[in-house]
Amino acid sequence: DDDSEQEEKAERKPRLVILVTGQIDQDRACITAIRPSGETEMPLLTRRGDRLGENTVLLVHANESVAEHIRTLECVDKVLDLPEILKLMPFARSAAQLSDRMAQGSNGSNTSLEAPAMEIRLVQGADLQTVKTSLEKRARELFGLLNVFETNDIQPRSIFTKPLPDLRTWTNILALAVVESSVEWMDERHEITQNVLRGEDQERWTQMHSHRRLDVYVPSLVGVDSAREAGIRGNNVVVGITDTGLYLHHDQFDQNDRDIFSSMVLSARKVVMYNAWANKADEAETITCGHGTHVAGLLAGSSFSGKNADLGIADKARIAFMDIGTQSETCAGRLNCAVSLATPADAKDLLESQIDAGAKIFSFSWGTPGSDYSSQARDLDAFIYENPEVLVVVAAGNSGETSITGQRTISSPSGAKNVISVGASLNSATSFTEYACTDIFNEHTVASFSSAGPTTDGRLKPDVVAPGMSLISSQSEAPGSTKASSATCSLQGTSQATPVVTGVAVLLYEWLRDGWWKDGTKNAAYAMSTVPASLLKALIIHSGDSLQKRMAALPASGVVSCSSLTKDATEVKFPDVYQGYGKPNLTNIVDFTGSSGNNSDNSSSNGFPSLYFLPNSSENSEPAVVHGGEMVISFTVARDVDLRATLVWTDPPGSTQATSQLQHDLDLVVRVRNGTQTFGPLTADSSTGRDSKNNVEMVQVSYAELLAAATGSNSSSSGSSGNRTDYPALGDNGEIVVEAVIYGRSVLLADRQHFAFVASSSAIGSMSGSAAATNDNESFWSAWAVAIILLPWLLVGSMVEANKDLVQDVDGSSIPRMLELQALLTIRHIKPRLPQLVPIDVRIARLLHQMLY
Repeated sequence: DDDSEQEEKAERKPRLVILVTGQIDQDRACITAIRPSGETEMPLLTRRGDRLGENTVLLVHANESVAEHIRTLECVDKVLDLPEILKLMPFARSAAQLSDRMAQGSNGSNTSLEAPAMEIRLVQGADLQTVKTSLEKRARELFGLLNVFETNDIQPRSIFTKPLPDLRTWTNILALAVVESSVEWMDERHEITQNVLRGEDQERWTQMHSHRRLDVYVPSLVGVDSAREAGIRGNNVVVGITDTGLYLHHDQFDQNDRDIFSSMVLSARKVVMYNAWANKADEAETITCGHGTHVAGLLAGSSFSGKNADLGIADKARIAFMDIGTQSETCAGRLNCAVSLATPADAKDLLESQIDAGAKIFSFSWGTPGSDYSSQARDLDAFIYENPEVLVVVAAGNSGETSITGQRTISSPSGAKNVISVGASLNSATSFTEYACTDIFNEHTVASFSSAGPTTDGRLKPDVVAPGMSLISSQSEAPGSTKASSATCSLQGTSQATPVVTGVAVLLYEWLRDGWWKDGTKNAAYAMSTVPASLLKALIIHSGDSLQKRMAALPASGVVSCSSLTKDATEVKFPDVYQGYGKPNLTNIVDFTGSSGNNSDNSSSNGFPSLYFLPNSSENSEPAVVHGGEMVISFTVARDVDLRATLVWTDPPGSTQATSQLQHDLDLVVRVRNGTQTFGPLTADSSTGRDSKNNVEMVQVSYAELLAAATGSNSSSSGSSGNRTDYPALGDNGEIVVEAVIYGRSVLLADRQHFAFVASSSAIGSMSGSAAATNDNESFWSAWAVAIILLPWLLVGSMVEANKDLVQDVDGSSIPRMLELQALLTIRHIKPRLPQLVPIDVRIARLLHQMLY
């Protein structure tokens, strides 16, 4: 009955399922056997044979009866309640910025330092009010604390702590929550921010130039001019924009249809629906120049009156808008009044209304700094995995100047695997008049404020960069105004770069959907009825031009010399954690001039196709691999041209508790036909020879390298010595038959993994082979991060001494060695001692140790 069903849901707990030691092929069958027990998402925390351990470990949410059923399976070694330390793993991703604040307040006593508000996330089905009441009761009885916890309607699975006056109180409260069985994870409470520079930061960058119409250079910088001239402008494409609001009386969005708040108007000129989730206005700290109106203009603005320039990259696209920004009622007419952003907790609620209006491509110019893989990032990964035609483009963040290197500053949800994360580059040198330092101020430079990777689990982010400095776009008027306007204003940040990349994605979508890709003309015979997001992402990444430098942070005064700018700038590699795979350039893959690329017969001037991609409109062209299987794709590389091959797949969602988010591991290598030499992907971790962290891989090989592999020599000559009998991969005119091999190294959570593949035989970007080995992509789980995690545990230890009923004592010899890091902790008011918490056997202790190192 309903009561027993509710009781079963309330008993759900996060649990580790540890599979028996064996062959990884057995794990696939075991996971299949586990899944019918009712679990739809079972992220892998470790995979057998990877660097984290000997066993495959899954995270499931299960009640006791389901857990008992799983225990009966012969392939399962153990089913355990999630160890409390793993509930704090999301918090460790936020620990870098938090530890800086703690260090600043540690002059003599940490007890006076205000502690951050926290989010306590419950498992699906847990009774929020019951758990909250229990926590409040224990906080009152044990510590005399009142009104510590709060909830809201937006996040029905979360309990929040209020900011607490000192760290002692804070760790006491965390200790209470971490032993609550229905708690899934805990993290610092993050606020969503607009990824745009404001105030003094905006002014410093604005001072760098006097020519303000920088937006006119953007289409040429991302190579969309020829596509737009051919008529590809976002026709019949609805794009989803979620932001602070949209000023509908602006000429770029004005239309005859006004009833877009209560219903969808799919025939509307520009805005087909307005989801007033927050309100119906675009508020701004500057009263005018609202963030949402500005980014919408860059993406899809077009003049209603015909009297003004069309501002959008995809100016014929229509908009399904969701408003997530609000100001306090006391802010009316006041400058510098903050705009608060909040989104629905569930990704389905965040995206569904716009999808119903026809949107498949989304632009998010906001995020939460401090954590690159929050629950929202995980939920977006899950939604996109279940809806593979949905592409979400997200601003990387503007935290690149918060440290010397700017690394590990990617915001969430930009750290999600299945989105396109966008950093910011500078604009054309012709944009600058006051500073003629063209070696730095050009489109080949990454902006200093642009957030950089890697993510905490070592993945390469951002994916790409785009012009984001001082772009002119549509300006909103004061909230409540109905004034007709065509005013523009200047903003900058990764917020502005994001709609530029989204606009490129919209044009590519139209190019594929309408069959332009085959011969450079609109051709229904080659139209793609389904365009997976992985293909759009692969094409955008594949088109990237390598940048050269990263600009250093500007001084507070904004006054600098060219010599100091040149000295302080740093070189960037392709790819790396600053530029990702560079700046998208549509001319690298789409050409309507007939001189190269996709001309009248989709061939380069030598007669061989210059761009290959799968899937396309051909029947059964969507490629996939099974676990342990491989797919070989053959194509011809013309004489004297280089090869770039790109692989992208939409990966199952990871876990906020995991130290590695990749679930399915595919490998891409390139070889010549019948050859033995293979060429691996560009990576910053060349010591392993393959990429086991990212769901994007790219191989670049010069023609000289391919020729040497085809002939078994080191010759770089492009001559056609020998013949096809001597060298089977080498053609009579110097062309080389190449094979791309995609191998399903680990595909455990589904029958098969679909992917997108793009290859081009032309010189694009840097041809540097494997990137130099660095530690840029190492995981973040260093000893100090673990120490931050263990902080509340030490306090739990002291609590246990006085409150034995809260937790169960165990023998100290079973505590993992990672809990012996007392010397690394600097919180003075806590006496170091080993906590006595939950029973953990030696193998589990070893597993936890491996996951944290």
